[in-house]
Amino acid sequence: MSNAETAVLTKAVLNADAVADVNLKFADHLANLTINGTSAATVNLSDNGVNPGVDITVNNANVILNASSGADDVTVTSAAAVNTGTGDFNLGAGNDTLKWAGNAAVGGANTVGAGISGNGGAGTDVISANFITKSVATTSNILGIRSSTVTSNANNFTSFEKVDLAGYIGKSVGTLNGAAVTTENHTFDYGLLNGTATVEGTAGGTVTQATAPSAVGTQGFVLSGLAEAVKVINVAGGTAAQMEVTGNATSASSVDFTFVQNATNKFDIAFTANSTSDVNAGSVSLNSSSSILLGTALTTVNIASGGTGDFSNVLNLTGTNSQVTSVAVSGDHHLDLTVGAGYTSLLNLDASSNTGGIDVVLNQGGTGQGVLYNLLALLPLGSTVATLLGLGGTQFSLTGTSTDDSFTVLGNTTVTGGTSSTGGNDYHLVSSTTAAGVTINDFNSAKDSIVDNLSGLTISSNAGTDLADYGVRTESVLGNAISAILGGLITGVVGALGSLLGIGGDNALVSKVGVVGVERTGGTDSYIIVDNNDDHTLDGNDSVIYLKNTDHSNLLSTLHYSPTVELAGISSAPIAEVA
Repeated sequence: MSNAETAVLTKAVLNADAVADVNLKFADHLANLTINGTSAATVNLSDNGVNPGVDITVNNANVILNASSGADDVTVTSAAAVNTGTGDFNLGAGNDTLKWAGNAAVGGANTVGAGISGNGGAGTDVISANFITKSVATTSNILGIRSSTVTSNANNFTSFEKVDLAGYIGKSVGTLNGAAVTTENHTFDYGLLNGTATVEGTAGGTVTQATAPSAVGTQGFVLSGLAEAVKVINVAGGTAAQMEVTGNATSASSVDFTFVQNATNKFDIAFTANSTSDVNAGSVSLNSSSSILLGTALTTVNIASGGTGDFSNVLNLTGTNSQVTSVAVSGDHHLDLTVGAGYTSLLNLDASSNTGGIDVVLNQGGTGQGVLYNLLALLPLGSTVATLLGLGGTQFSLTGTSTDDSFTVLGNTTVTGGTSSTGGNDYHLVSSTTAAGVTINDFNSAKDSIVDNLSGLTISSNAGTDLADYGVRTESVLGNAISAILGGLITGVVGALGSLLGIGGDNALVSKVGVVGVERTGGTDSYIIVDNNDDHTLDGNDSVIYLKNTDHSNLLSTLHYSPTVELAGISSAPIAEVA
């Protein structure tokens, strides 16, 4: 073909049946290229910066590919004999991707020919984890002293800054004195990339491994699709402690990261997909540890919910981690986030930097500082009463976005919903009681709704039954109640709360749902009381919801309660969501 003919190519199929040079450097408009055959042909694509990138399907594991200077997407297929191949993939400038689905049998390891190599070139480039293999030979002498040699092909690759975990089916191959040892499936050792590899399946003793590759995995990980029960061990800190979600992994996806000790104080997850439907990152778990002396703990998870297109991102933080104390959510796309109960030290989730909205399900709350503690904190001598009653512990702080949010929370949680200019926020309270209540800082009675799981009721401005008026407690009345508690006339959390709110007597709760107003220095608050067991007396079974900075009379004129409507696939939803 002439250079002029090559220049107008947009799609080409190359049958590389002989060792030859194929010059496609003038193919500035080439968009799709398929390379067949078995010969070590050299294919040269446009490198003058004009071509934006080529989608390349490689069925030939022996090809020498000098890709374009654009953003090339190279997929090596199962038709390519990678196990014996000698192919070399030089991807040049641009943000390129080298993909391969692996060839491991079930329960086995990938096999990659010793001659397979690749160079991502300039830009931020991604390589499938399946390309990188690991084998370990462990020996034990007559004294029982062990030594291990780690062998990998990682040095065959360079300048692939990110490792794609989608579709990873590899594992380590290990032996002890020549006999095979059992290693976990779908486990990728990041230590192969920075010299911290460990031995799996047996005690390794002294470990020797080859020099780490150049600029592979230095910017962490990519999740472009389903990762089936993938485990990543020996994860490093710095720029490696991050994952970019570029495609829909689905809810079946699961990635478990285990960091080397003292690796990092944060882990970043960024959604950047181009999509027309929701992008689900599946489940992600973080296992971290730190030394007692001068240790570094993984305390923060940053989630950037972005992308191109109109869709929501979805993430489930699972597993067990006692170090993470805060989660920060940013970005301009809506995020569905579930946080598992294993994050036992997590006390803060702040989504105020996100503009797309958040639906968050928290399976973790605080250990104390419920509605009574928060009320006492506003009153003279309140701290003394709190100490007398043995109140303390921690409070979970949750902050929403500037648009419509949905919060599912446990007791001992304080929520700042954020001001929504549209439909308002939904507060799903799994449990909010006298001992462990939920505080809402900025409840908007005209727009927001409360779903109380204990009672099965939704409280909102929609039609329903009116709330009972339990009156307003003035500062002087509250002072008298404080004196009664300090004088020992009132005891216990329920008794103290009932006395302060004026609903401590028998038959004081005349309705299923009522509201008490509280005047305090600097503002007014309200307390919604739900008589869950219908005994007309405040007790530990009842729901108590603390609404800060709200007007008692406004709530009475605006709010109503009605049974929560059950929707398929949703445990509870306010009636306003049913259309």
